[in-house]
Amino acid sequence: MSIRGGVRFFRFACLIGLLGSGVLHGCVRVEAARDTREGIRMLVTRDINGVHMQWESEVGKWYTVYYREPWIPVPNNTWKELPGGVEIKGTGKLIRLTDDSTHARHRKYRIETLIPVRKAR
Repeated sequence: MSIRGGVRFFRFACLIGLLGSGVLHGCVRVEAARDTREGIRMLVTRDINGVHMQWESEVGKWYTVYYREPWIPVPNNTWKELPGGVEIKGTGKLIRLTDDSTHARHRKYRIETLIPVRKAR
């Protein structure tokens, strides 16, 4: 769950499956704080092979790249996580990512930086 105006958001991942005669299910919650400092500068280039993105990462931070389709009307045009661009761990080095989908050259992109936080005891 994301609270857009807030400092923290929660990301939930759930697993539901059938194991033998019993049912296996569960959810994991990841808590993180948004990085409120000046945004990341992501270089985006386009060519016949798709859209190429790169940015300098920082150790201890995680990154998620989002896209949206400009031709979809605004109320239904939400930002979607780019496959392969979800929760990328920062290494202190340049991170490169390519969107090679057929609609990539028309998409708009943004990046979100996450800083994992620990609960106070």
